[in-house]
Amino acid sequence: MAWPTSRFQILISVSLRRIHTKSMQLTGPQLGEARKTFEVTFDVFTFPRFLKERLNKDPWLLGAPLMGGLSEMIEAVARRANNEGWIGRLLASARESVPDNEALAALTDKLGFSAASRQVVSDSGRQVLEEVIKKENAFLDVRVFLTALTVLEYQVCRMEVLLDQGGTSYGTGFLVAPDLVITNYHVIEALNLGDQGKTTRAGYSAKAASVRCRFDYKRVNNETINEGTIFALAPHWKYDTSDYDPPGPKNLDYAILRLEKPAGDDPIAALQGMSGARRGFIKLPDTDYPFTPGSPLWILQHPSALPLKLAFDTNGVVQVDATRSRVTYTTNTEGGSSGSPCFNQHLIPVALHHSGDPSYPHIGRVNEGIPLSTIRRLLRERGLEGGLG
Repeated sequence: MAWPTSRFQILISVSLRRIHTKSMQLTGPQLGEARKTFEVTFDVFTFPRFLKERLNKDPWLLGAPLMGGLSEMIEAVARRANNEGWIGRLLASARESVPDNEALAALTDKLGFSAASRQVVSDSGRQVLEEVIKKENAFLDVRVFLTALTVLEYQVCRMEVLLDQGGTSYGTGFLVAPDLVITNYHVIEALNLGDQGKTTRAGYSAKAASVRCRFDYKRVNNETINEGTIFALAPHWKYDTSDYDPPGPKNLDYAILRLEKPAGDDPIAALQGMSGARRGFIKLPDTDYPFTPGSPLWILQHPSALPLKLAFDTNGVVQVDATRSRVTYTTNTEGGSSGSPCFNQHLIPVALHHSGDPSYPHIGRVNEGIPLSTIRRLLRERGLEGGLG
């Protein structure tokens, strides 16, 4: 029985495309152009994750130097891909991973490695079109995602500030070095002013000895809550602070606090398959995340001081302001969420949540955070970047 012409043409087209992608190699100048484009598309954290999630490859097993930087890592991987014939798959996968990157789109179009929609023919001969509807939402490898989330949950804590006037103020924080926790300045304002013999505008003050960072406070199952592990602040607790008022590039509403003991060095036996794993910390990115409107944004938090929760919105990002000091989104939060880490869909840290903002009547109430790369830039200006992990 003869196949319908359309089916025969489709299969031949797909086969030729596969052969072309597998066998074609880039010239030296083309390889150099690809390397430069990858350097402005990824960083030292996102490139290895992209390779693992999209191609199941490890840059160090491909010849990247262990102590090298981003450029050396990309060069080693690109050279290996070019020699082994999967450079086309590398470029097409990168285009799919970061669909809104104009430099990467121009490169892949120029070299002929653009990702294409695939047409599939059913047994009845009817053509079916498989299409990505929301390009901002990626397919996630379940095990990779769950492993990354498991690691992150050990690095987030509930902030508990016992006030001199009675009662407790709650927030969220997370490790940015083995002994440093970041949260919002307004979460510990009573501590900062109390240290100076002052009070907040609401009349509150606190002492460093009355602040607790409670890690591992989470629900184990429907009936059991793990009460967590408490870390106190060091006597010289203040690493750096940035006020919240008036909003701007120098007022980023953060406080970085030094712990009495390095929580990030704690061994975490519960990380199955990771022998000798430690709690670790979240690395503040040093490259700007684009915050594409309509892209996903997820937040690990202690809303209403509850055990650790994950809130996500696959259409979360609204916009980032011109100074990159504030980003708005529609991902859910509640009181106690201040100081939470915000992530993109690949669980790469991108922002520090700090408040809700009612000033967007055209879309209703939104939440607001501080881009983490902007915080890191301010720390660099203050000569404090070296203390980060």
